[in-house]
Amino acid sequence: MIGRRADILPPEGVPISFEIASAGARFGAQALDIMITFGGLFLLFLGLIWLNVLDWSMLATLFFLLIFLIRVPYYILSELVWNGRTLGKRIVRIRVISADGQRLTPHQIVARNLMKEVEVFLPATTLLSGAFESGWTGLALFVWMALVALVPLVNKQRMRLGDMIAGTIVVDQPREVLMPDLAATTKRGARAVSSPPPPPHISSAFALHERTR
Repeated sequence: MIGRRADILPPEGVPISFEIASAGARFGAQALDIMITFGGLFLLFLGLIWLNVLDWSMLATLFFLLIFLIRVPYYILSELVWNGRTLGKRIVRIRVISADGQRLTPHQIVARNLMKEVEVFLPATTLLSGAFESGWTGLALFVWMALVALVPLVNKQRMRLGDMIAGTIVVDQPREVLMPDLAATTKRGARAVSSPPPPPHISSAFALHERTR
C-alpha cells in the first residue's frame, strides 16, 4: 500500500518523491533509540545500587542529569554523522531530510532535537520524577504531551513541532536499485543476440567478388 508522499525539489531542479515515514516506523525508531541511550546507563546504576555508594535522592538526581547529558548529544551527533539517521532510524530504514530540498544542516538537526526535549522528554521526566507541587501541573504536562503526540497524526507530512520549526521531514530510506550485470546475465543462459544480415547490395557485391577471384 502506498502511503503519503512528499515531493521535494532539490537545487538541481529535478523533483524527487519520497514516501513519508509511517507513525509506526517513527515510534519503533524512537523506542530503539531510548533503549540504546538508557541501556548502558541502567547497567551503570545497577552497579551503583549494588555498591551502595549513594543514597536514593543522589542516585535520582545523578540519573536525570546523566540521561540528559547522554540523550541530547546522542541524537544530535548521530544525525550529523549519519546524515539524518540515528541508530534506531538506521534499523527501521527511515531518515530526516530538509523539506526545501537543500542539504540537511547542523542548525536543523540541533533545532529539531532540542525541540524533542521540550515536546516529550522533559515533560515525561518531570511527570515520572513527581517534581511538581500541584496536581494541576501534572495534568497540564500530561495534556501537553497528548497534544504534541497528536500533531504528527493531523498534518499531511506527519511533521512534529520540531520538524515544523526546523523545516524537516522524516521519510523512508530509499532502497538502492542496482541494474543487473550484463556479463552475469549472459552466463546465466541469456540468449545471444545475432547480428542482422547485411543489406542485399552488400551481399551481391561480395558474391560477385568471390566469383571473379
